[in-house]
Parts: sequence; structure tokens; C-alpha cells
Amino acid sequence: MADYNKTKKYWMQVKEDWFDDEAIKWLEEQPSGEYYSNFYMKLCLKSIRLNGFLIRKVGDMFIPYDIQALSDLTRVPARIIKPAMRVLEQIGLIKIMDDGAIFLSIVQSMIGSTTIGAERKALQRDRQQADKAGDIEGDTCPPQLTTNNLQLTTDKLKKERKPQAATFDDIINEFTQFEPLRKALGEFIQIRKLIKAPLTNSSLTKLLTNQNTGLFDLCGGDNKLATEIVNQSVMNSWRGFFPLRENKSGQAQPGQKQTSNPFINLAMRGGE
Repeated sequence: MADYNKTKKYWMQVKEDWFDDEAIKWLEEQPSGEYYSNFYMKLCLKSIRLNGFLIRKVGDMFIPYDIQALSDLTRVPARIIKPAMRVLEQIGLIKIMDDGAIFLSIVQSMIGSTTIGAERKALQRDRQQADKAGDIEGDTCPPQLTTNNLQLTTDKLKKERKPQAATFDDIINEFTQFEPLRKALGEFIQIRKLIKAPLTNSSLTKLLTNQNTGLFDLCGGDNKLATEIVNQSVMNSWRGFFPLRENKSGQAQPGQKQTSNPFINLAMRGGE
């Protein structure tokens, strides 16, 4: 029991304006930014025990985390890890050390620790002080935690909360807030219908986020380049996204409304 009481517990103090920080706000504005923000918070929490450093210890060896190991550690899809690490390092939220360790400097100013024994003693002191003040009696819970209204409200919310299937707009909104790109993706979805190859939620998500071949990796997180790549697929009635082609002058072809398919051009003009 004595050894158990000495077991350390670690915590990280997060300010209420954490998500209002300019770096976090910018991070969430990027394609798949909400994943990046969640991934960064998990890295911070996982690095607490080593004072902001994150590296695997195998026996007497220290081994850097690879993409799959980070995915297993944080339960974030592996396809998100690579671009997320690149962006986090780019804006200075993480630093990759010479030995491969991931260093999160902000963690050092936010962490603390205690033991289970010390925590129990602190709770015991609080209970004794509350007993003396007459705030609680024995093990009775505070009144606000035992009201029927709270339980009724919670039960009602559980009944009303019904899962809803994601729409194309939901997937696009999660991927980007850049209006020209959102519009181009809408046109791409229509093109897929016109060529008798309609998209599903799953196939659209893969086209946007697949590692190496997805739109995000093709554009490197550049919204304007992503828009041109999508417009290129619309113009050529392609089923997927591909690196931007160049014309004879060496300039990338801008997105055009005309496609190589006259029937699709007619349909896009509303059947003139």
C-alpha cells in the first residue's frame, strides 16, 4: 500500500483561451486542421512524463517515433500524421531533436505532478474542513449533484442525440474553408455524376486525404494550388486528382469552365 501511495500522477494545466491562441487558430484553418489541433494536444499530454520530450524507450535504447507508432500512440489516422508533423514543425510548435526526439517547449511551463498518497491526503483535508463548516454531512453529495432536474435533462439529451450521416458539404467543410476550393469541389462532384461515376462519402474522403495521392498531399496544403488541381480534373472530366499539368510555355494551366467533353459542357451551361 505504501508503494502504491508513492505512485506519481502527472497533469497539464491548460488555460481557458488555449484554442484562441493565434497558432492554434491558424492550425485549425488548414485542411484537416481540426485533426492537427487534436493531434498536437495529444502529443503534449503524452510528453508530460519526459518534461516535453517524446521518444520511445525500448530496454536501454531510445528510439524515435515513426508515423505508424505516432498513430498508434495518439489514435490519429496515419495519413494525417505526416502533414500534421510538417505543419507543427513549420510554425514552431514542435522541434525534432538530433536524436529524433520530438520536443514540445510549451509543455514545460504547463506540467505538474503529485502522488496518489498526497492527493488522498489533500482530499481528506478538504473533506474535514467542509465537515467543520457544515457544508456536507458524511458521504452525502452536494445538493447540486443530486437534483432530479439535472438527471432529467441529461436523459433527455441522450434520447434526442441521434447520429446523422455526413454529407458532401460536411466533408468539404472539414477539409477547407477556402471558398474557391469549396466551389471547385462542388463542381467536381457534379462532374462525377455527369460521367456516371457518382462519388460516395468514403470515396470523396479518400480523394481528399489519401497519403501521397490525395488532394492535400498533392497541393502541400496550398489552397490556391488545390483549387487549380480540382479545376484541372473538372476541365478534363477526370475521376480523380493529379499533379498540375504545364502547357507548352511552362506555365501551369489555370482552371477553366470548358471541359474536353462537349456533352458535359452543355450540361454545365444548363442545356442551352
